Amino acid sequence: PMPLQHGLYIVVLMIGCLFFAWCTYAVFGDARQAYIVGEQEWGLIRFPLWPVKASIVVGVALLCVQYLLDAIRHVFVTKGQLPPIGDEP
Repeated sequence: PMPLQHGLYIVVLMIGCLFFAWCTYAVFGDARQAYIVGEQEWGLIRFPLWPVKASIVVGVALLCVQYLLDAIRHVFVTKGQLPPIGDEP
């Protein structure tokens, strides 16, 4: 049935949002620690690792926000206030 399908879709989007929020929190601690201790990769050229780790934090945080926005949008689609996009259930 369609109402169940819509409800499950919203729940799955929120679970994805929570998972990536947790990932953001976990990776943030590692990036912060890399910045504090000045972690560097040694080789032919020495470069700091914190910018790379910080970009991972930003990317995962943006993915979390995207899941949240998709869930909010689908709530409005379910209520009939917005048209569905593509193959949305």
